[in-house]
Amino acid sequence: MTVHPERIGVEKMTIENIPKTKPIMKRKIPTKLLPRMAFCLAVVSAAWTPLVARPTPAKAGKPMMSGKMMAGCDQMMKRHQKMGKALEMQNIALAKQVHKMNRAPEKQKWT
Repeated sequence: MTVHPERIGVEKMTIENIPKTKPIMKRKIPTKLLPRMAFCLAVVSAAWTPLVARPTPAKAGKPMMSGKMMAGCDQMMKRHQKMGKALEMQNIALAKQVHKMNRAPEKQKWT
């Protein structure tokens, strides 16, 4: 014998007809904890900022770049300028080739 809930007046349980319940306990943050946490954060950040933000002292009497480092920098700058000039020359040669190809007769052009 099977019992049909519709015949005896009982609804089928679905997600829509499940009664909504309120939470039993609400979570409360203690009122004294929040100001204490804010105060601790302010103290720590005030103490940490001067330590991190201190600039490093410069060496007295010596320029920032001298000796081997300056010589290496000069060599790199010269090499960079040389590469720039070579690139310009390649661009000029390529532009000449494109111009020559564009002026070629139709028979020599690729379709």
